[in-house]
Amino acid sequence: MSEQRVLSSDLWWVLDQHALTIDGLTSEQLHSAPEGAGATNSPAAIVGHTLAVTRLFVLGLGCDQDVPIRDREAEFHAAFESVAAAKEALRALGREIAIALNELHPQRLETGAIPAPAFAATLPRDLMTRRAITVEALRHAAIHLGELRLTRSLAGP
Repeated sequence: MSEQRVLSSDLWWVLDQHALTIDGLTSEQLHSAPEGAGATNSPAAIVGHTLAVTRLFVLGLGCDQDVPIRDREAEFHAAFESVAAAKEALRALGREIAIALNELHPQRLETGAIPAPAFAATLPRDLMTRRAITVEALRHAAIHLGELRLTRSLAGP
């Protein structure tokens, strides 16, 4: 299996786990932070942030596609029409990533990109390979999967 297929498969799995985690939430639960949880984000905020960062890191920086300039603040105020819409957004990004990575020539993963501050506030400002940026996207999405699972457990059944 090619490296791109492994990366896209792992990213698909993490994004699909986000979708499975929010399954069964009401729209109110999706858009509200659990009571008594302190500074916890709502599931919608976690999903919105994960979608934006993963799109930027993998498609924008990793695959050199044109993506919208990141608005980090807006990511945490994401609103979805329904849980189904949020789940579809996650799975649609997984499909986009699979196509982009599988069409990417393997040698492109070795080339470098310098993340601009406007695009990626959390990445180092020095040259990184597209592989390293894509792996960082996977790590970042997995961290937020853990946050989402915890938040989901606090939201109740």
